[in-house]
Amino acid sequence: MSDVAEQKSSSSRIAWIDNLRAFGMLSIVLVHTGRLDSALDLYVASFCMPLFFFISGLFVKESIRQQTFIDYVKTRVQRLLIPYFSFSIFSYFLWFFVIGKIKGDVLPANPVLHFFSNIIYGVGGGEWLDYNTTLWFFPCLFITELLFFFLIRLPSHKTLGLALFGLSVIGYFLFKVVWIDNFRLPFGADIALTAVVFYGVGYLVKPYILNESFKVWYQWPILLLATLAYIVFSNLNEESAFIIGNFGKNYFYFYLAALSGILFWAQISRLTKPNKLFTEIGKNTLVIFPLHLLLFPFFTGVLVFVFKVPKSSLDHSNIVALAYTILSVLILIPIAWGLNLYVPFLLGYNSHKKKVNQ
Repeated sequence: MSDVAEQKSSSSRIAWIDNLRAFGMLSIVLVHTGRLDSALDLYVASFCMPLFFFISGLFVKESIRQQTFIDYVKTRVQRLLIPYFSFSIFSYFLWFFVIGKIKGDVLPANPVLHFFSNIIYGVGGGEWLDYNTTLWFFPCLFITELLFFFLIRLPSHKTLGLALFGLSVIGYFLFKVVWIDNFRLPFGADIALTAVVFYGVGYLVKPYILNESFKVWYQWPILLLATLAYIVFSNLNEESAFIIGNFGKNYFYFYLAALSGILFWAQISRLTKPNKLFTEIGKNTLVIFPLHLLLFPFFTGVLVFVFKVPKSSLDHSNIVALAYTILSVLILIPIAWGLNLYVPFLLGYNSHKKKVNQ
């Protein structure tokens, strides 16, 4: 394996991090097809959403310590909420006029109220954000980053670690004990109590994981241990669903499965040679994540109504899930190029600046 300098492209991207983003993104798309074997669902669900909060934490800048809260909020509104509103508007119109009719969904009697109540409340799962449930991630990450703005000001990493542990307990048992009848806080603030733990862990391990020691320090024993822990604790915890605060049946199993899964895929990403496809997926998760779910009804419609494929044959098929995933990525990467080139402000970027590479 080449060193870090060789693993960076001309735009200073870290190739293995793009690999890691790509593995995470492909895992999420596979699960969202709804056609993946349930045994595989178990392993994907245990790590994929914690992974993206973890990666976000890896790239926290120390300069936020010097920012005022108002200035920080402004930057996060631009980077997260503008894309959230942009994709929400597009998703809603596409769902209301096309996708909802294809799927046979019950359309709201008052679409304006339905849209604004969903976008303002900003949580996923159940009937919330039913026009594109993936959008929950943007407001939840927004709240997560606001929480971390205060946490990073704690006097030491030890204090920060203790605070994260406390939040991990509160976030887990909030859904186990307190919340009833599917009650949720706006913008996923309740989920953010757990999300910020992975975000904070990413920040704390950044000095170790973004250097060569992570790759060479007992690489194979660590990979073996991570693999065993990932498999064992994912099975012990049973299937989780981060979006609705279902973290499985055991606090320790949940965190051990998630962290070992992240470590496993980080090691696999280190061992995977940089390639153009994974780099493009890693660069464009901001577009692939919120749009992939909108493509699946069209794929199904073409197969069922054009090629006369029985709809029942598309269910619970790993091959169909893989095909949907590959098609989604191949379609959305060029769309991401176009959005970045012509309307970067919709993605939260200043139009006069190139996309920030993390």
